[in-house]
Amino acid sequence: MRLVTVASLVTLAAAAPMPAATACGVPPPPHVLAVSDHWTRAGRRTFVVLDEAAPDHARWQRLAPGMFDGTMIADAPRLDAPVAVTLVKNSRGHVELTDRRVYLRAPTYGAIAQVALEVTLGDYESADLALAGRVPDAEWRSLLVQPKADRDAAIAWLAARHLAGSDVRLSKVSNSDLEIVAFSPSVYDWARFAIRRGDDNVGIHRGNALGVLDVDGMRYVLVDVGGARSLERV
Repeated sequence: MRLVTVASLVTLAAAAPMPAATACGVPPPPHVLAVSDHWTRAGRRTFVVLDEAAPDHARWQRLAPGMFDGTMIADAPRLDAPVAVTLVKNSRGHVELTDRRVYLRAPTYGAIAQVALEVTLGDYESADLALAGRVPDAEWRSLLVQPKADRDAAIAWLAARHLAGSDVRLSKVSNSDLEIVAFSPSVYDWARFAIRRGDDNVGIHRGNALGVLDVDGMRYVLVDVGGARSLERV
């Protein structure tokens, strides 16, 4: 399961094409959704998980009995009308309409049971993430970890900017001129990462960078901070 910051059905229903701009002229980032992917004896089942709690009266059963997957599922009423979600797969956005609502509960202690929408993925497909609404021009750029020699140069680059830390990792953003320099300021602080272009520092962020998303001419980095994920503008 990929756990990401999520949106409710109200947000999904309202998230048609992204608005052209906010009051300050900059469009908001898309709402990132969680993708929960499972293999059962009957085949693959994939869900987009929403930030909406399941009701107390849900009747739970194993999603994949006989498999090493403790996820629980319960039937839910179908939506009155399909809503759009965008699956970012093969690095591109693919819009899907679905009215197949279910309730899901992850197999972790204390997990909150949530509303989810079932979507379709082919047997050989995978979704990097999902977005609320129609975002067909979304393009995902993964991170490519670089060898130790390049990492050593990144350590010197950080030190020159008074950003020294431990556990330094260097990754290139695929099909772009950006790099991610990840580091830990101390064992008592959140991880940090710098985005650099050539020798220039584009920005410092708290958390772990998971990849870069391009949408409608805007570029965002997907950031994980303690399990909470969000898009931040580059």
